[in-house]
Amino acid sequence: MKQRRAVMRGLQRWGQLLVLMVTAFVCFNVWLTLRLKTNTSPAESSDVIVINARARQSERNTKDVLGHFTPDATPSKPPVPLLPQTQLSDNYNLTIVTASNKKFYKALVNFVGSVHFWEPSTNLVIYDLGLRESQREFIQTWCRTELLKFDFKSFPPHFATVDQFAWKPIIIREAVRRFGVILWSDAGSDIRGPLTKIREYLHLDKYFFVQGQDTDMVETCHKMMFDYLHQNVTRFKGKYSYAGGLHGWVKDSRAFNEILQPWVTCAMNVDCISPNGASLYDHRFDQSALSILAHSSGLNITAHTELLAAHRSQVNKDKSVESPMIVHTARGRNRDYMEFLCYDISKWDRKREGRDINFY
Repeated sequence: MKQRRAVMRGLQRWGQLLVLMVTAFVCFNVWLTLRLKTNTSPAESSDVIVINARARQSERNTKDVLGHFTPDATPSKPPVPLLPQTQLSDNYNLTIVTASNKKFYKALVNFVGSVHFWEPSTNLVIYDLGLRESQREFIQTWCRTELLKFDFKSFPPHFATVDQFAWKPIIIREAVRRFGVILWSDAGSDIRGPLTKIREYLHLDKYFFVQGQDTDMVETCHKMMFDYLHQNVTRFKGKYSYAGGLHGWVKDSRAFNEILQPWVTCAMNVDCISPNGASLYDHRFDQSALSILAHSSGLNITAHTELLAAHRSQVNKDKSVESPMIVHTARGRNRDYMEFLCYDISKWDRKREGRDINFY
């Protein structure tokens, strides 16, 4: 009898323990569900997808096809305000133009991400100077972006030396003729605010120029370039260079005819753009030619260098807050805006279907 009672008490204890375990399991599931709902980010709860580029996973149960590029596992916060994908159009609203090869691809991703953050409705054109096929495929999915191939074979042999920048004036003239109003920015830079002021200057002046950090352009222009352009070097002593990495143009303006057209002519001739013996020690190739032509053009140019940041300390530490200097010549070192790159997920999924494509 005593043995039977002991067995019954044991069973009761096991039953109580089982009830406690079931109760704990139910409570844990309720807690976990509530926590997941509370911690869902705006990007996860909306139609916008945040894509982890390294994991390369997409959530197919969303209605929206626009996503963010994140180079690490951290979703972008806050999400970029994405606009519907539209066709590129030729209008006075400004087209941003840049170029890149595989070496500057990461810088390009950051630059385009900064455009998507600050200028989400602005069209952008990228000229391919030697990108990898996987990079080209990904670029073709980017929002409001058109990729054009630069055909080096159609130009003189010195164009193949990319660091002489003979290709740049050619690309800019082609883009101005096609789009009407453009802002050229090197891919190593990034945007730090809306481009409203630059648009205003382009509308009023029909050009946009900034000056570099040097105080005497003669020190960075090979003497033979002055000779080729029939200019007396002494006239330029103590004048600032015009920056080769940021400038704006308007089709058929005086600056287009009197600066850009001669700039193209110079670029086509190796003796002008890259005189014998020239190096970065004493010459800046495209920038040197631009500076000489701008100063000798007869235009009363106002340079808006106040909008150009040459150092990180000149821009806001918080990348989501507008800086007075709205373009930063980061020289390809920044990665602040990579996570804000906007692209068409459905296009990317179709391109990479059945393949493991590296973003870089």
